Parts: sequence; C-alpha cells; structure tokens
Amino acid sequence: RRLALGDPEALRARIAEAQARAAALRAEKEAAEASEGLARRLVAGVEARLADVVRVREGEQAAFLETRRALQEQLDSQGERLAQLEHARAARREVETLQESLTEKTKELEAAVEEADRQEEVRRRLAEEEEKEQAAAAEAAAAAKEGAAADGQTGAAAAAAGKAAEEA
Repeated sequence: RRLALGDPEALRARIAEAQARAAALRAEKEAAEASEGLARRLVAGVEARLADVVRVREGEQAAFLETRRALQEQLDSQGERLAQLEHARAARREVETLQESLTEKTKELEAAVEEADRQEEVRRRLAEEEEKEQAAAAEAAAAAKEGAAADGQTGAAAAAAGKAAEEA
C-alpha cells in the first residue's frame, strides 16, 4: 500500500537517516553524560583538594598563632624580668650610695667622738689645774693665817691676807 508518503525507498532512507540521527544524538547524549560525570568527578576532586589545602592552611595558621602567642608570652616574661633586673640594679645603686653615705657619716662621727674626747681631756686637765691652784691658794691662805697669828695680827688682817691669797 502506498500512501502519499512517498516512495518506500525514500521513506526507508528517511527512517535510516532519522535512526542515524537518533543514534548520533544518543551517542552525543551519552558522551555529554560521560563528560558531565567526568566534570563532576573532576569538580569533586578539585573540591576535595581545595578542602585539604584549606585544612592544611588552617592548621598552619593555628600553628602560627600558637607560636606567636608563645613568643609573645616569652617576650612579656623577658620584659618583666628586665624590669625586675632594672629595679634590682637601681636598688643596688641605692644601697651602694647608702653604704658610702654611712661610711662617710661613720668617719664624721668618729672624728666628732675624737674631738669630744680631746675636749673632755682638756676640760679634765683644766679642772685638775684649777684644783691644784685652789689647793695652793688654800695652803697659802692657811700659811698667811698662821703667819699673821704668829705675828700677832688681828683676825681681820689674817682674813684679808687669806682672801688675797685665794684670789691669787
């Protein structure tokens, strides 16, 4: 039966051509699906490698931050130690200054004590000389009294002579 469709040969050719086109499209579709699968696997691989790089980078950054924190603590500790050493050095200088001042004041005190001892010795000698002079004056007064009594002078004359002897 022939319909207006045309020649069976032409129809077969058109069918074969359509089948070939369908096969080519199926092959193209399969290639596209394979290419899409490959692309997805490639993307998944890249994403996995990128995630690994990110994890490594985060680990490196965490290690860096920990090292930085440790170094900062060490720096702070050394700064505190340096401040303590500076304070100790200042205290040592102050002690040395005080020791020098104490040595100087001790020498001044020793000199003052020696001067006081000399002055005390001078006072003692002066007191001894004064006592000797008073004793000599008392002896002279007593001798003058005896001499006046022996010469027959009155008591008033003897007292005047004793007073004169005491003043001498």
